[in-house]
Amino acid sequence: MWYKTGTISVTNASDQLVGVGTDFLIGANAGEAVQVNGGEIYEIQSIESATALTLSTNYVGSTETGKPYAIVPTQALAGRLASEVSSLVAIWSDDDKQGPVGNGVDSGTYDAETGVVTITLTDGTSIVTDDLRGEDSAAGLTLNQFIGDGSTLTYSLSSASIRSNTLIYVNGVYQSKSNYAVSSSTPAVVTFTTAPPLSSNIEIVVAAIAVTSISTVEDGSVVTSSITDLAVTTAKIADGAITADKLESVVALTGAGTTTITGTYPNFTVTGTGGGGSTYTAGAGLQLVGTEFRNTVPDQTVALTGAGATTITGTYPNFTITSTDTNTDTDTDTTYSAGTGMTLAGTVFNCEINTPTDVGLGNLSSSGNYVTGDFTSSGNITAYSDSSLKSNVHTLEDALSTVCSLRGVSFTRDDLHDQRQIGFIAQELEVVVPEVVCQLDNGIKTVAYGNVVALLVEAVKELKAEIERLS
Repeated sequence: MWYKTGTISVTNASDQLVGVGTDFLIGANAGEAVQVNGGEIYEIQSIESATALTLSTNYVGSTETGKPYAIVPTQALAGRLASEVSSLVAIWSDDDKQGPVGNGVDSGTYDAETGVVTITLTDGTSIVTDDLRGEDSAAGLTLNQFIGDGSTLTYSLSSASIRSNTLIYVNGVYQSKSNYAVSSSTPAVVTFTTAPPLSSNIEIVVAAIAVTSISTVEDGSVVTSSITDLAVTTAKIADGAITADKLESVVALTGAGTTTITGTYPNFTVTGTGGGGSTYTAGAGLQLVGTEFRNTVPDQTVALTGAGATTITGTYPNFTITSTDTNTDTDTDTTYSAGTGMTLAGTVFNCEINTPTDVGLGNLSSSGNYVTGDFTSSGNITAYSDSSLKSNVHTLEDALSTVCSLRGVSFTRDDLHDQRQIGFIAQELEVVVPEVVCQLDNGIKTVAYGNVVALLVEAVKELKAEIERLS
């Protein structure tokens, strides 16, 4: 009987098996096999406790908890069957213990494939037992027994097998899987690396169970007709298990024309060398010669004139014209000189108006001019003051008080050779009458002295009225 009490837990890539409600001390032995959750079988390396044992190889399945199991008594199976046969033979051969038919035993045989014992009596009749393997046979366990002759390496089994589902014992000692190979033929053939000793008892146990792990698949051993739909999915294939160099790819091409394929999967090139059902014609400026289109337009020439550094890149009809001239080069072929009111510093001309005779009024700009030094005119200097040019006109109020807020000063002009002058300080005047103060681009403030007259006129008028009121 297989020992199945309790449940077990196993961990992927671990050789430890843990039980719950088990007693491995009485239900298992080192060298026997354990079947995990109806799947692959593993050899028991050692019994650690009633609830723990160590496998001879790491568990390759997924981590499981609370799963059923079965201890396969492979090591004791042949001994138990032999014991039962011996007992039966002893009963029927003992003169004091004759069977009910009163005959003694002539011989007895055991059929490993069926688990049946046949006993031949002295009178020629036979007694055939039921399958003595019990649950061992029902679970798909097949026992193959041989006697070694000291030289034979290969032994044919009674069924197909693979190495992962095969356990071999020689004289009751478990044989490592590295000591033998199992063919994929039917029936399978076991080949030992070293021949078992003379008269040795060879027990080969094959479990007909599903294979949960295959490390190597021989060429031609798997065909599409043997794989059911959805049996293989991407979720069941580990990363890197299947690579492009392990696949053969077929590319089917349809249509007319000569086509060739070069290279191998996944990198290949499909080349068409024939037109097939397509007709090509040359358009304007093109000529079709065989399979080659040619440009019949003459080469184009681009001529550039003028100074400066210019480059042309590319070829017709796609090219780029690039000018690297920044117009800062010095013209060494032409001599330039400064005229009246102008100075030449390197490549820069400056305009300097020092006296009224240097330039006529027609040369001054209506948008404003800056004159260094005194400006003297033999005629009147006027500014636009026409009413058509003005709007929002109001008479100045409180002009006398405003005038009284002004400060007339005398000063030395530091920029005019220390000349003494009188006038206003622009910054002070700007606080009281900002309309008469302007600021140049260089930050210097100027005063429209002529415009101050309007303020003085209104102030005199207010003063006159005040005097008349007091007199």
